[in-house]
Amino acid sequence: MGNHYKVFEKFFGTTNPLIEESVAAAAQVVDLEHINTKNREDDIIVTLECELYEFYNGSVKEVNYARQQMLSSTNGSVVNAERFQVTILPGYSEETKLVFEGRGHEAFGAHTSNLVICLKQKPLANFVRKGDDLVYTHTLSLVDALQMQPVGVDTLDNRKVFVAPSDVITPQMELKVAGEGMPRALTGDVVNDTTTQLQVAADRPRGDLIVKFNIVFPKRVQYEHKQEIIEALRAN
Repeated sequence: MGNHYKVFEKFFGTTNPLIEESVAAAAQVVDLEHINTKNREDDIIVTLECELYEFYNGSVKEVNYARQQMLSSTNGSVVNAERFQVTILPGYSEETKLVFEGRGHEAFGAHTSNLVICLKQKPLANFVRKGDDLVYTHTLSLVDALQMQPVGVDTLDNRKVFVAPSDVITPQMELKVAGEGMPRALTGDVVNDTTTQLQVAADRPRGDLIVKFNIVFPKRVQYEHKQEIIEALRAN
């Protein structure tokens, strides 16, 4: 069984169980921190893919991962499959890390490690996120570009926003719609408690929507199209 006094001294810094000194308390803290650092398992890192509209509107995702857990009767361990629901709040991005303390691996004589969720955005046609701004690329014909018709943009929350160009549309033109970009997150890049971000997304400040244009030039111009182009040029 070993020397009980030596075990007591390792944790409390003295072999006398009746002593009350700050030195003993300090030794205990140092020893326990050393044991925890040495035995603690690495954090579990999980990458979770999200659509851009989930970062825009918020969603609830399910995470599946394997976790080591200690057996109460012995010093052994088993690996169990875990399911965990993660709340993706409006404004999150690929820079956001969700840290759930104590949901990682268990180890003998150490604190349980953490579960860390890293987010990855799936690409979305026509939309690119730049910080809090959304860049939308609208494809149109040369005739439509010359006619300066209003352009409708389907937003990520199923609305429609219209922009009206005041001049002939060119590939270099950009139209900005203030306040129609991404909702801004309420915390920094590392989130330890998602319940602190319960403000309604509609009430949050937002970035801007920037509309760019991809003009499709015809390889051949039919006679009726030539007339439309000539009339559009004359009108402008």
